[in-house]
Amino acid sequence: MNLKPVAILLNLLLLTFPASASYAGDKPLQTIIHDENHGGLDFSLGDSKYSGELAYNKSYMVNFSVNPPSGSSIKVAKAYVYWVWSKKDLEGIYPQFNASIISSGNIESLPEGHMYTDTKGFVSRYDYFSGMNAYDLSGKISKPGNYSISLMNTDKNGSTFCVQGIGLLLAYEDPKSPTIEYWINEGCDMLYADYGITPEVATMTTYFKGDINPDNITDAQLITVSPSGGYSSGREARNKLFLTRRPVVFQSWEISSSFCLEVVKAGRMYTRQMILFRLLWMRNR
Repeated sequence: MNLKPVAILLNLLLLTFPASASYAGDKPLQTIIHDENHGGLDFSLGDSKYSGELAYNKSYMVNFSVNPPSGSSIKVAKAYVYWVWSKKDLEGIYPQFNASIISSGNIESLPEGHMYTDTKGFVSRYDYFSGMNAYDLSGKISKPGNYSISLMNTDKNGSTFCVQGIGLLLAYEDPKSPTIEYWINEGCDMLYADYGITPEVATMTTYFKGDINPDNITDAQLITVSPSGGYSSGREARNKLFLTRRPVVFQSWEISSSFCLEVVKAGRMYTRQMILFRLLWMRNR
């Protein structure tokens, strides 16, 4: 059986809209996992929706249905919490919350995840923090079923934050499936071309390094998560995504999402949507 490999690139990050700010592309996403095996990969936002302001003791939950192929085993399971507007009064602070995973009536607290953050870069009003928390759920999600991830604000001192959604990433091994090679890049970088910041400065580049023989690739996918990466209300798209193999740009798109291999942020954004940008392309053989 001739099973050719599939390449999958993922950017799992946060982009949020500013109140009024100056942001540069200064926090490029980093590759956290690069692996190859027979199997597949799935990313879901479950039933995510914008939370509104979460005060002390208020909770937020997203539900997921996990259905890997029969006979496969889950190799990687990661959850991503996308949060914004973390503040106490008019001061930006890091959010304080507990995260739990719920399955079959069992509730298990999650250890503290890796927090990625970004902010304006200059002192001003409304300099609230935004970021993404990444949690390793390997071993906690190991079979098909319904799972929920719950958050609760634990700051008794009165800080609040908002959640734009939670993502669940699964990589599984399946001997009956083609070989896949995948890169998972994580981080948080806000881009905003205004207040003296040019589109060239408001550009973030992330890399997927490796040796790939294009003759052996049947298809490739790029999955990018950029909350609030959509159109400004009543405006055309102002953001560009460039897929490059240095130094040649061989594809570009005008997009409603704002992050990926190389992204130029050219204008303001006001939407509060959770956006998954999924790119599927096939190389001519």
